[in-house]
Amino acid sequence: MIHYKSQDDIISLHCAMHYTLIDNISNYNKKMYKTLSIYSKENISYITDPLFDRLLKYPTAGMAELIKIIHYDDKYPENRNIYLDTSNNSILHVYGCNGWKPISLDLMIYPIICRIFNMMADYYESQILGNDGYTNGYNDGYTNGNTDIVERFEKLRYRVRNKDYNLIKFFSEELYNILRQVKN
Repeated sequence: MIHYKSQDDIISLHCAMHYTLIDNISNYNKKMYKTLSIYSKENISYITDPLFDRLLKYPTAGMAELIKIIHYDDKYPENRNIYLDTSNNSILHVYGCNGWKPISLDLMIYPIICRIFNMMADYYESQILGNDGYTNGYNDGYTNGNTDIVERFEKLRYRVRNKDYNLIKFFSEELYNILRQVKN
């Protein structure tokens, strides 16, 4: 047991412990921020063609899954750059060039939809549609002659372009559920 000579010794020790704790937290945060990817600049090298093929079978649900895969894959913690505010569920925190920024979930949902849709559209257009916009090898076995993928994707494209209320509502609820389940 340590015996202190005076109240000042106890206060000095307490202050020293407090500042050490603050320094440790600060250093941890600096390390974390150095490895955190800026929103829209995530590492997506692990998203493969077979994964996109699977996501395209049901593109609306695939988009929701792609959000999880990009931002909450345990193997890529540097991509955890969005999270839901614990005290206000309508606020999304997004990590950008200037650090964390709180943004209304309602304002952020459509840009997230567009970003994820564009990722899937790039793959879809390069693998299914040729440069002329027609099926490029699509009927040559790419999807075993299943034209449902083209129909589903084109319906989704129409809904995204027209800011379909039900689509935005669906993704708002999906994103909220994804973010609520994640521990930051």
